[in-house]
Amino acid sequence: MRTSNENGITIYEEEEHDIVEVQTPLTVVAASYLEDYKIHIIFSDCEERIIDFESKLRSFPPLHKFLKINTFKKFRLYNGNIQWNDFEMIFPVEDLYKM
Repeated sequence: MRTSNENGITIYEEEEHDIVEVQTPLTVVAASYLEDYKIHIIFSDCEERIIDFESKLRSFPPLHKFLKINTFKKFRLYNGNIQWNDFEMIFPVEDLYKM
């Protein structure tokens, strides 16, 4: 039997009432551009973050092309993550969650 608790953890109940917990992978379920280099992100556990990417973009020269606002705004959600320009720029979901 399979159930989920309030933390998004899937619980499998096996024979003789042994319980095994399986952590559901954290994903991005929604993202929307706000202003400047800020994006509002909603994660699969219903947590929300407003992330300002400006310092990340400025600190790594290969990402400077994304300092053009029109380029930065062209992100997409793919497989539970946010990415730019066909994976030219992508951040691990766990890192986004901690930002």
